[in-house]
Amino acid sequence: ELHPKTLLLLWDPITELRNQLTKVLKASGGSGSYQWSCDPEGVVAVSTSGTLTTVAQGNTTVMAADKKNSLHFDTAKVYVVPPADISFLPSRVEGVVGTFLSLPLQVRGHMGEQGGDGGGSLLPFYDCRRLKLEISVADTSVFNVSVNSEGDLSSLPGGACSSLKALALKPGHSKLTLTYSHLHTHLEAHVTIAAYLPLVPVDPASEAVLTLGSSKDFLFEGGPAPWVLDRSKYNENLKAEKPSQISMYPKYSSGPSQHVYRVVCRELGEQELELFVGNGPTAKNTLPANDSTTVRVVCALPVSMVIRPLVRHMPDCPLLDGSNQNIQFPVLSGQDLELGVVVLDALGRAFHNFSSLHWHWDSSDHALLPAPTHARSLDCSPSPPTTPT
Repeated sequence: ELHPKTLLLLWDPITELRNQLTKVLKASGGSGSYQWSCDPEGVVAVSTSGTLTTVAQGNTTVMAADKKNSLHFDTAKVYVVPPADISFLPSRVEGVVGTFLSLPLQVRGHMGEQGGDGGGSLLPFYDCRRLKLEISVADTSVFNVSVNSEGDLSSLPGGACSSLKALALKPGHSKLTLTYSHLHTHLEAHVTIAAYLPLVPVDPASEAVLTLGSSKDFLFEGGPAPWVLDRSKYNENLKAEKPSQISMYPKYSSGPSQHVYRVVCRELGEQELELFVGNGPTAKNTLPANDSTTVRVVCALPVSMVIRPLVRHMPDCPLLDGSNQNIQFPVLSGQDLELGVVVLDALGRAFHNFSSLHWHWDSSDHALLPAPTHARSLDCSPSPPTTPT
């Protein structure tokens, strides 16, 4: 018995792939030793092991007969035909910057008695890696595309005979057009591909510490952008482990790849927040990309704080050396003085926002330094400059 019973081998009239494409017919049964032949000859050459090599366009019947019993044989039909149709098979069309997209290509030919020129069923070729194709990329600054001419056929999905490699260079999208032309034959295939940066938390990068009642805007960047051909399936969602402990809602972001959520602490506790960003399946994006990232939010009680004057324009003053732990600071008289406050929790973590706290300011010498009359909140968590008091 021969396998496969029907085989299409690619013939490219442009390059005349003579003696380049090979395929092994597998024979089983009988004594295991076979005599191979073709009728008619001149279309393919067949070796003693059943390896077929293209010679010319046409079709032929390949026969394998048992050497110990010539009446015991089987045949397979082989067509060496030009391409009649090209298309991209469904695959991932969104990729992270710096990685490759693999775009499987299917090329089909007519299984006809006239060598593929006249009609008959369209069947896919098993190997089209050497087919002369022209690649057009609408935006070459987003993707660098090339034919994967040395790729492993076994790694391709069913029905594919080659693939294209698309290296994502920067966020964006581009239309890719593949063209085959010879005489009156003009074939085209199109696919839209997109590139995006990995989804990462930016502010905070890993963790935010808040007092009860205070809030922080969590900034994330990256992730798949809304699919350019159908934005209706785009989705982003921030999920909390313990939703009852916090309130959160999206805010307007200034950039297309930015995601901003305001989080307000309602109860004491720690938990992870996970942001999901991606697209749903559409007609031109059947295998959409999705990305996720996590960040922690800590709703804690303040335990200690550090106060230091925010002294500027005195870089040569030795008392302002970072190694000086003296609590006395030189300041200029007759000017407003800003005091920086860092509030810490029981584990020594600085709060990103403690604006919900009520403050009472006092001074040991009101004549020298009146007590502060107002305060402004900064959304940051600087490292404490001195030992907490």
